[in-house]
Amino acid sequence: MMRLQLNDKDAIQKRALDMLRSKRMFREMAEYIEAMVHGDYELPSPIDTIEGVHKVVSTDAGDAVRAATRVLSSVFPGIKYWPISDNEAGKRRANEIEEVLRWWFKGLDGRGNATVTRDIVRSAIMYDMVAFQTVFLPHEEEAQRSLRGLSDEDGEHRVKYIGRNGPFAWRLHNPKNVYPMYGNWGLEGVLLVKDVYAYEVVSDWGEHANEFMSMLKSGDTTNLGKTFAVSDPSVVSNTPEYTRVTIFDYMDTKYRCVWVNPHGVMSDEALIVQAGVPIMEPTEHGLDFIPWVCISGGTNLEDSSDHQYNPMLYAPYHTKQWETINITDTLVMTEAIRNFKRAQRKDEGPNPDGVYETTEDINTTLKVTPGHKSTMIEKPTLDQNLLVLSDRLASRMDKSTVSRILMGGDPSGNTSFSGLNLLTQTALGAIKPFKELAERAIKMGLEQMLLWVASGTEDIPAYGMNGRQQIVGSQHILSPTEIEPDAIYIDVKLEEDAPTDRIQRVNAANQAKNFGYSNERALGDIGVTDPQEVIKESYTESIKETLVQVEINKIQARGQIEIEAMVAQAQQAMAQEQAAQQQAQAQAQAQAQAQEQFQGGGQFAQGNPNQDGSVGPYAIPGMEEMGLDPNQAENVGPSGIPGVEGIAYDPSQGGLPPQIVDPNATREQQTGVDAEGLELI
Repeated sequence: MMRLQLNDKDAIQKRALDMLRSKRMFREMAEYIEAMVHGDYELPSPIDTIEGVHKVVSTDAGDAVRAATRVLSSVFPGIKYWPISDNEAGKRRANEIEEVLRWWFKGLDGRGNATVTRDIVRSAIMYDMVAFQTVFLPHEEEAQRSLRGLSDEDGEHRVKYIGRNGPFAWRLHNPKNVYPMYGNWGLEGVLLVKDVYAYEVVSDWGEHANEFMSMLKSGDTTNLGKTFAVSDPSVVSNTPEYTRVTIFDYMDTKYRCVWVNPHGVMSDEALIVQAGVPIMEPTEHGLDFIPWVCISGGTNLEDSSDHQYNPMLYAPYHTKQWETINITDTLVMTEAIRNFKRAQRKDEGPNPDGVYETTEDINTTLKVTPGHKSTMIEKPTLDQNLLVLSDRLASRMDKSTVSRILMGGDPSGNTSFSGLNLLTQTALGAIKPFKELAERAIKMGLEQMLLWVASGTEDIPAYGMNGRQQIVGSQHILSPTEIEPDAIYIDVKLEEDAPTDRIQRVNAANQAKNFGYSNERALGDIGVTDPQEVIKESYTESIKETLVQVEINKIQARGQIEIEAMVAQAQQAMAQEQAAQQQAQAQAQAQAQAQEQFQGGGQFAQGNPNQDGSVGPYAIPGMEEMGLDPNQAENVGPSGIPGVEGIAYDPSQGGLPPQIVDPNATREQQTGVDAEGLELI
C-alpha cells in the first residue's frame, strides 16, 4: 500500500478501497461479536424447523462485556501531566495544566448519553480497538459557520451554547466503520465509512452538499439504497432526505477528502471508486497532526485482520462456542417442556368417561368406575448428559471471557478473604490488556487537546478540577506558546472497581513507606487519581488542626488564669475573715476577763502589768490583743473616773462601760462632768 500523501480524489478512493479490503475480516468479526452481545441469534437448519423447539439464547457474552466495562469505567480516570522542568514553578504549572485536563475530560461526558470512559472501555473490550476524533469546538464552529452560511450572531450563540462543557469534544465511532492506515512510524491516514441519512450530510456539510441534494431531489434515485420505514410509505418515496447513504471521510497528515456514495450500504466495496458525489475535494487541513485517535491491541504478527485484533470474545467467535451453547441450552429446554407436556396417567376401560376427577374445596379426587383402570405414568427425567455438557460449555465461556466473580457471582461459602482476593486478582488479570488499551486511548486524546491549543493563536481560558471531580475555583489561561508539541507527557490510569484489590494495595503501600516510599508514589499505587491534591489537603488539614489546637490552648490558658485569680481572691477573703474572727475572739476574751475580774472583786489598779512590763492607769488584760496601748491617754483617759476613759471604756467601740469600774461612783464621777457640763477639776 502506498504511504505517500495524496491530493487526487481518484487516488484517494483507490487507497480507501485497499483500506476497506484489508479490514474485511475484522468487520465480519465485529458484526458477529455485536450479535453475541445483543443476543441476536437464529437456530441453524434443521433444528429451526422441528416442531416444538424452544429457542434459548445465552447471555454470557453480553454479561461478560457489561461486567468488564463496569469494573474498568466506574472510577474517574487518574490523569498525570509531567512537568518539563524540575523547578518548583514548573511543577506548579504542570499541576495547573493537569487540573485543566481533568476539567476538559469531565466536560466530555456532558455531550452524550453515556460517559466517554464507559464507551472507550466498551470499545476496547468488544473490538480491541478505540477510534474517535478530537474536535476543537472554536475551530469546528468556524468551519460550520462557513459551511452553513450562519450569521455571526447565530454562530456566536451556538458557540456559547456548546461551549458550556468545555472547548473540546470526542466523537467516538464504531471501530468497524474506521479504517486506519499505519506506517512504520505510526498513524498516516484514517478513513471513516458510515451509513447515514441524506439529511445528516446536508446538516454537517451545508453548501458543500448542494450537488448531492440536487441529485436526490431531481428524482435520479436509481440504486439509492434502502431507507428506514416510517408510518407513511409515501414519505419515503417523496422525501429523499431520508434515504440511507454512505459517507466517506478520508484524512491523512496533510489532506482531507469527503464524498458520498449514493448506492447506500456497501454490497460491493468497489462501488466507492465507481460512484461518489464529492463533498470536499482533497484540501489541506493545515494541522501538524491528525486529530484522530485510532489505537488497537492485539498483535502485529498476524496477517489477517480478524487475528490482528484480539477482543474479549475472540475465542468464542472463532470456535463458535456461543452457537454451541445456544443449541445445547435449546435442546435442554425443549426436552424439559416436552416432558412437562407428556401424559401423567394411563386410563383403561370400555367407557372413555369411566375415569374422571372431582374437586371439593382444594382437594382433587380421581374417580375410577368398575371395569376401568388408571395407572400413573412415571415422567422421564432430563438427560443428565445434556446438563453436564451445558455446564461444561458455560465454564469454557467463562475461561474465554471473565470470571463470574466480576459478574457478581457468589464464591463458595468457605472461601477465605485471601482466597477471594486471589480469585479477584486473577479475574482482573484477564481484562488487563483492555484496561491498558483504554488508558492509551484516553492519554492520546488528552495529548491532542493540548496539540489543538498549540496549533492556535489565542489563549484558552479554563478551570481546574481536582482528583475528586471538584472545581477548585481557580481559572487558568493556556497559551499556545507554553505548549511544546514535542514535550507533552501524560499518564492515564484506570482503577478497577474491586474493593479487595484496593485493600491489598493499601497494605502494600503502607509497608513500602517503611522502606522510604514517598507519600505521592504510595497514594498513586493505591489508586488515588490526584496524589498531590490529597497531600495538599493533608497539609491543609494539619495546619487547620494546629491552629485550632493553638486556640484551644489559649482558651484553656485564659481559663486557668481566671481560675487561679478566683482562688487567690477567695483565699484572701478567707484570710481576712479569719483575721476578723480572731480579732473578734480576742476582744471577746478580753472583755470576758475584765468582767470576771470586777465581778470577782478585782480592780483595775496601776499594778496590772502590760506585756512589755510597764503599767498604765487602769490597764486591763487583753488590751494589746485588741490593738490598744494601755499607756496611751486616748485609750485610758484621765477625765471622770481616773483611768476610765478612752476606747477601752467606750461601749460603742467594743469597750467596757465605765460603770463597771466603780459601781458606787456618782454620775459626775462616772461621766467626768458636773450637771452644768463643766469638766471636773
